[in-house]
This record gives sequence, structure tokens and C-alpha cells, in this order.
Amino acid sequence: MTGTDITQLKSRYVAFMREVEELEKQDALEKASILVRDIRQAGSIVIDQEQQEELEKLIVRLGDVIFDLSGKYPLMRLDPLSPRGVWLRQLGFKLDPFLYTDGGSDPYLQEYFYKVSGFFDILGSPYRLGVVIVFGPPGSGKSSLRNVVAQMSRTEGVLSVVYRDFGPLVDEIRQGREVQIYNHIEQILKAAIRTLDAELRSGTIALTESGELDQVIRDQLWYYVSAYEEDPIIKRNLRSSLKPEEGLSGELPIDPRESLARFCRYVTELFRLQSIYFLVDPDDGISSDEDIAWQVLEPLLSKRRLLEFSDNSVAFKFFLDNRFLSRVLETAWINQEQSQILYSLEWSDEELHRLLRERLRLCSDRKPPYLSLGQISIVDDLDHQVVRLSRGTPRELVVICNKLFNEHCRLSPINREHILITRQEVQNVLGAFRDKAKPSSLGELITQGESSRLELKPTMRYHLRARRRDSKVDKEIAKTLCALMNTEGGTLIIGVDDEGRAVGLDKDMATLSRGRKDRDGFEKAFADLVVRYLGRKPQLYIETGFDEYQGKTVYIVQVDPSPEPVYCLFDGQHEFYVRALTTTRRPDAKEFLEYINEHFYAQR
Repeated sequence: MTGTDITQLKSRYVAFMREVEELEKQDALEKASILVRDIRQAGSIVIDQEQQEELEKLIVRLGDVIFDLSGKYPLMRLDPLSPRGVWLRQLGFKLDPFLYTDGGSDPYLQEYFYKVSGFFDILGSPYRLGVVIVFGPPGSGKSSLRNVVAQMSRTEGVLSVVYRDFGPLVDEIRQGREVQIYNHIEQILKAAIRTLDAELRSGTIALTESGELDQVIRDQLWYYVSAYEEDPIIKRNLRSSLKPEEGLSGELPIDPRESLARFCRYVTELFRLQSIYFLVDPDDGISSDEDIAWQVLEPLLSKRRLLEFSDNSVAFKFFLDNRFLSRVLETAWINQEQSQILYSLEWSDEELHRLLRERLRLCSDRKPPYLSLGQISIVDDLDHQVVRLSRGTPRELVVICNKLFNEHCRLSPINREHILITRQEVQNVLGAFRDKAKPSSLGELITQGESSRLELKPTMRYHLRARRRDSKVDKEIAKTLCALMNTEGGTLIIGVDDEGRAVGLDKDMATLSRGRKDRDGFEKAFADLVVRYLGRKPQLYIETGFDEYQGKTVYIVQVDPSPEPVYCLFDGQHEFYVRALTTTRRPDAKEFLEYINEHFYAQR
């Protein structure tokens, strides 16, 4: 496959997209399907990774076109013409579990989605609406979760509107203007109108027979389309569907909340829908500058009256990066309701193993189903290696598995002799990921910010404000270790403050005994701290080591979850701690009993 061949495929794609609106439906479907087949055949033999990703994007876009035309996506079953499809069929798969590395655009995600803790609370239902805010680091599955919420709620009579494009609002800030709530309403209505057009063309929703009242609603909706939609093709499609009366004139409500409320009421009544979900999932256009990004998001998140509609037909669900967590919690009404509306996407290695197992099981077409990558490879511990390299993110796990499958189908002829993934193929793929992870994994981890599985502490013994040794600092370290063991495990980094700035260990080492002011002395002091406050057994769940960050030495503590409750012993009293989002907290007596029964004893 040459660069010229790829260029020709791209040219065919561009030409098709230009003419698709003018083609008859069946002709458009046939052309799109043939183009998908040709691109997939090309992708199966392309070696260059960038070219593979370009072709994959074309397939995803064509999939959207086919869905708009027929209500069905292509590629649901394995492609019998591609080496990867032939291999997976030989193994006994009905679906490719790792074809889509971007979960936000995977059209079949609900077929093999691993339902994380709290999933059904996040999903909600038309009869149980409310604001939901999901936090997670990059790659943790926020867009996948948003995607599967949209897919699964469709069968409940819910129209899901994805609000992602914040670029125009970022531009407002950069030009020195404040973002107001009406700016968000304008962008939300534009997204809703385009969603309405796509769903009508795909046949997912339909207009019922028009009565006199329905005609009034059609006319009102057309006011919105005329005011907010600029694309002439979308306007033509919606005019054809809504059939507004000719020569209409009217005005939209001045109040932005009332404007959005009326639009939602018109849509739910006209299309006989139960609810509308607004799924707020900022794309890359939100800006890497946290201050600018927050100036964009804050006006929307602070307006409780807007987010909680009184007619119970609308729900807002946010999918946000961890970097916004502390700012969101400064919003008074959210802080008060956080236990009911906030959810954290944090993945332990055990949960990633479960995700991997579920994907393989649900995509298998044999009995018993596949439950491990080791079953399709000569490397028995392949699952363990892949999970460890995934660095706590499901997206990285899917990317690694996708590359493994591609590498096998590139190097191994499709026959029984080479049906299993070989050790050399594993080495080729995983070696590249190990090399990529080494220099930046610590920096990336710290950049993601504190979470339920990451705590940053500037010192272990030295009190920075008091400028002296203080046992209170030791106890804070012990509480953090206790909480991580009692929850899902995680990482404690000593020598970095909560803003992600390196402090180093010099001040701690200066408090150590003479002749012990070195790494060995520091490790001895840490081990003594663990035994003094937590006991000897918790040492089994801790791994430690030194590393360099921003030119200073820091101490990394990896903490595994404990199979039984762990307590801190302070002044003769046993205290129990858990992690909750970014904090370490001590539950009250009732919470404590409920927690240990559910978290520890219910699993036995």
C-alpha cells in the first residue's frame, strides 16, 4: 500500500462526502459501504501507524453517514475480507473487542461495555432525573461513558444531545469578553438542533400525525432552527420534516433559561419523548489553560436553576477532567450535594482486568467464551503485562490490545500454525509502550492531579509553615496510607505539593539522626512510621522507591488495597480512614459499619 493509494482513498472519501446529499439513499449506502470495505482492506496492510489512524477516522465518519442513511452502523460483524477479521473468526469471535480505540465514537460500545461502579446512577432514567458530574483523568473512560449513556437511553425514549464544542467560548475569553449563560444556551441549542436533524434522518425519532396543536409546536421549533442553524442543508432537512407555515414571524424568549426550557418542551411533546439529556463532554477545544477553561465552564455549572428544570423532562450530565474538581467543589450548591451528584472514574488494576475479561467474553462466539488474552497467545501472563502498562486507564488498555492484534495480523500468515499471538509480537508491541512510559509516567501522573487514588504530600516529617519537625505531619501520612489501603489502593508521592510543584526531601532528611541523613535513613524513618501507626501487617501492601521530578528527589509509595480493615493507632485509639474523591476522611460510626460490611465482608 503506497502513499499514492492512500491519497486516492482520501480523494474518493472527499468526493463521496460532497455528493452524498444529492444521491438516492440506496446509491449512497452502496457507495459508502464499498468505500468502507476498501479502506478497511487498505488499513489491514498499512504498516505506518499514523496512516492507520487516518484511515480509521475515515471509517468512523463513513459509519456516521451510513447510520444517518439506514439507522445501522457498518462493521457490526467481523470483516471476512480483512486478515484481522479472518483471524478473529478462526479464533471464535463474533465482534472485534478492540477495533475502536476512541470509546467516545464506538457505535457498538453498549454491546461490550464494562459497567463501572455507580453506572446505573449515572445513567439514570426518564423517571429519575438529576444533575450528574463525572470526573476522571485523561483516558479514564469519560467519553466512553457518555457514549454508552446516549446509546442505552435511546431505548427509553430519551434524546441525548452531546455538547462538546467550547471553541467559540474560549475565543470569547481570549478576546477579553466574559462568557455568559446565554453563550452556553446558544451553543447547546445549536447542538440540539443538529442532533434533532441527525436523529430524524436516521429514523430514530419520527413525527406523528400532525394536529392543530402539533402545527403550532412545529412553527415554534422552526423559529429556533431559523435563529440558530446556519447550515443550509440542515435547515432544508428540518423544514422538510417540520413543515412550518409559510411567512411565519415570531420572537424567541429573551430569558435564556426560558428559551431552552421551551425548546425542550416543544421537542418532547412533538416527538413523544420522555426526556432530553444534555451530555456535556468538553473536547480539546476547551483549552489547556485551566484558568481560561474554568472561565468558560463556571457560568454553566453555577446556574442550578438552569441545570435542574422544574418540569422534570431534562437532565444535565457532565463528564469533566480531574483538573476541574477542586474548582467545581468551590461552587456552593455542588459542594452541598456532592455525595448525590459527583462520581469519580478511577481504575484499579483489578477493575481493568475485569474490563478486559468482559470485553473478551461478550465478543466471543464460542462456549466457553474467552476470558483472557493468554488464551489467544502463547504468553500466559499477557493480561497482567497489558494491565500494568495501561497505567490505570482503559483507553490505553484498548490501544495496546488493538496494536497487538494489528501486529499479529501484519506479521503472521493467517493459518492454524500461527493463530496464537507470538512472544515476538508481544515483545514488539509492549516494548514500545514500556519505552514510552518510562520517561514521562511520573510527570503525567502528577499532572493529572490528586484523586481518590493519588495523594501528593510535600513532606513526611517537616512542617513547612512551622519550620520544624512535627508529628502531626507523620500522622497525616499514616492517615493517607490507611485510607488508600481501605479503599482501592493508589499512590502516595512525598516531596510534591498539592499544586504539583516539587519540594524534594531535603527538609525531611535534615530532621533525621546524625549519620542517617540520606536515602537509607529516610526509608528507615518511613518504615518506622508505618509500624508505629499502622502495625507490621500493612507493610505487605506497600512498595516504595525514590525518583526524580523537576530536578528534585521524591519518594513514591505504591499502596495495594487491603483485604481486611486497616486502622491508625493514635494516642491509644484506633481510627479508620477512607478515600473520598481527593480527600482522606474518617467516617462516622454508622458509615463505618456500612462501609466495612459492603467493602470487606460482602466480598467473602
